[in-house]
Amino acid sequence: MMSLGKRIRNEGNKHFSSAMGMLESNPAKSVQFFALAISSYKTALQNVDPVHNDFASCSKNLGISYFRMGSVLYDLESRGTGEPLPSAPSSRNALQEALAHVSSALRAGQNSKSEAWMAALCEEHQQLSDLVLETLLCKPRDERIQVLRKLSSVWSLAHLPRLWYTVAQAHFFIGVAHQQAADFVKSANEFQHTQQAALRGMELYPDVETKQDLTELLEGTSINSCHAEREFLIRNGNAKMHKALLEEEVLDVESLWDALDDFKQVALLAARDLHPLHEAIASCRIGVIFFKCFKLTQPARKYFQNSIQLAISLQPTDVSAEHWYKEAVECEQAIQASTVQQEAKEEHERRGKYMDVLQPLFDRLEAKKKLPFDDFMEFLKTNFPPPRPSTAAAESAPPSAKKILLSAIRAYHPDKHKHGGDDESRKQFYLYEHITKILNEIYCNSDKGATLSGGLPEEKEGSEDEDVDMEEEEEDSESDDADDHGKRGTAGMQV
Repeated sequence: MMSLGKRIRNEGNKHFSSAMGMLESNPAKSVQFFALAISSYKTALQNVDPVHNDFASCSKNLGISYFRMGSVLYDLESRGTGEPLPSAPSSRNALQEALAHVSSALRAGQNSKSEAWMAALCEEHQQLSDLVLETLLCKPRDERIQVLRKLSSVWSLAHLPRLWYTVAQAHFFIGVAHQQAADFVKSANEFQHTQQAALRGMELYPDVETKQDLTELLEGTSINSCHAEREFLIRNGNAKMHKALLEEEVLDVESLWDALDDFKQVALLAARDLHPLHEAIASCRIGVIFFKCFKLTQPARKYFQNSIQLAISLQPTDVSAEHWYKEAVECEQAIQASTVQQEAKEEHERRGKYMDVLQPLFDRLEAKKKLPFDDFMEFLKTNFPPPRPSTAAAESAPPSAKKILLSAIRAYHPDKHKHGGDDESRKQFYLYEHITKILNEIYCNSDKGATLSGGLPEEKEGSEDEDVDMEEEEEDSESDDADDHGKRGTAGMQV
């Protein structure tokens, strides 16, 4: 005798067959028959025969009926036809019910049903899963995540990795949206949920394609999460710095130190992640705090220079119009100008200690430089002989005025007379510096020695004898300067 559950299930099968026959001709009518079949299968499920284990079969019939009904409803909704009957469920609800019952059938039949039965149901489950994910794509991401998390309890093990990938992907795009809106706290939370969902999917032995998708999603999440963290720290640091600089009557040192910690953390993270833009911004902000707040120019200058160098390394990306870059350049130039001014002031003070002795000598030299060239050079040789005259080889004929002048400039040049720090050597250094200045003036005012009177007439430019003599003098000069090369400039004097 046929059991009650089996008879009711047969009635459901008849309704299901009628519904399938109307799918093409009258989809709205087929929904009504699917509803009748579902009602019959639900009643049959409550009266299953435990001896014959009809639970798996009833669950399968119920799930497939919901699947077919959900497919029809989704198709009608996609075409804008709307729900065919006021009492009909939405396609999403129908498909969710289908997924729950098909998954139950798979679990119930894995030990009692044939491989062919299980294979056919697995294929239905795969198609159903794809359709469920497709219907969720058009929903808001927050709603999609809630539904997917509910379905994770009824989804079959084979499809769970893909489900968690979909959940992780939804969290990821929500995090990106929050990041673009500068809401870094919410974006950080979403990226954290992304990692949790992706890692959960990786733990469920996904297939090759899903595993690759999960890996790429984790990498993208890590990059965006670090980017959001750096942006958050920069924004927090800027707020603390501006509050300390602009809003407080008394400098808020504690806020400045907090801002400094934020910017240093950004610099470390950016250096680790190879993100020169954030590192350049952080270096600029650290320099501003040192320069404008703590008045520490030398540490500030190092950070400004590092910021500018990083900005240059970003080329071809042009950041010259960015506020932080302009601020770094302006502050670095201000520090440089201040340093030059301070050095000039210190040099003037050092020189001022000896001006009582040196000024009469300077006045005397200024008066004598108007003498004819030979007379002036004789005056220098007699009254201010250089301690290290030129050691050029003796010439067979007296040198020209130009050679005499160049030789004198080399002999008196201050680079050859380093002061040892004592007063006497300093006075001598400043005296030779002034003599070299006068000799350079004579050289420049005489068209590089071409119009000087005195000595022998100037030889033709480029003659062999002059080339040889100049080479000898150059070699001698190089030997004299070997120990002093690169230590000090010419103090603004050219030869």
